[in-house]
Amino acid sequence: MNKPIDQNRAESVFCEIRDDFSSLWSYKLRGATLEIITPFSTMLGNTISVYLTKRDNRFIISDGMWICKLMSEHEIKENKESTIYLNEISQHYGIKTTEKDQAGYCFFFKSTTDIKLLSAYIYDLAFFENAALNSIYGAQTFFQNEDSQWQRFSTRVNNVLNDHILNNSKQNRNFSLEKNRTYTDWRFGAVLCNNSSSHLWFAMYISGSTVGHFSDHICRAIAGFNYVGGRQELKEISHFSIVVDEDSKGYDRNNQTIKATRSQLVDLFHPQIYNLELFRKISDLNDLYQET
Repeated sequence: MNKPIDQNRAESVFCEIRDDFSSLWSYKLRGATLEIITPFSTMLGNTISVYLTKRDNRFIISDGMWICKLMSEHEIKENKESTIYLNEISQHYGIKTTEKDQAGYCFFFKSTTDIKLLSAYIYDLAFFENAALNSIYGAQTFFQNEDSQWQRFSTRVNNVLNDHILNNSKQNRNFSLEKNRTYTDWRFGAVLCNNSSSHLWFAMYISGSTVGHFSDHICRAIAGFNYVGGRQELKEISHFSIVVDEDSKGYDRNNQTIKATRSQLVDLFHPQIYNLELFRKISDLNDLYQET
């Protein structure tokens, strides 16, 4: 038989729960803005932040354009359905929006002069961001396409690569992306030309929403590298790399299929191996052409 918790013990249990929950919140100072990092996340695992700033005597709590930027990052086009979701959910939580900028981004926000309302408004923004994004993801059946996670990861990696190309050009190191349709058909994530030589960098991006999809992309890399390696005109000027999405749902380093296919890929082609964090840290793109 369950025994009731006495009042003193109940208060103690509540305080422990409250303190544990509070410890999950954190913050970062970003100039005049306070980023409040909540313990909440979306279906895709994105941690939700709320941004607090002050203008004159008014506190402004916003999403920091996060919803628009995340929709752009995951190539979610704004359509009739997503607009309806955003409008209905923003009305429910009393959220306002700014005019869109030239990039098509806007802020979702609440504001007040009463500091006592800040906690409530911060919760409103956090729950709004969570509800809005999850509704849009669900409506667009984001997880049903086996290549959707690979496409999202490819977009992220290529955005980083484009930044690297721009930064290297400022140092008189010039690179460009090869747009050959054949390479696209073989599903290379990118083919990078070193404009000071004839050498090419062939990259395959490995991701997937399931173990099966992840290992399929490794096999796709083996096929693509095998095609390049079999071309006499490319054999001596080609450099291979893979960029691995270690945050994808299908990534399991201990899975036997993944271990076997990855081992074969490495043994056959000796590619350089990056995750997204390591790929971001590259400063000189000439490093991509070094032999492993």
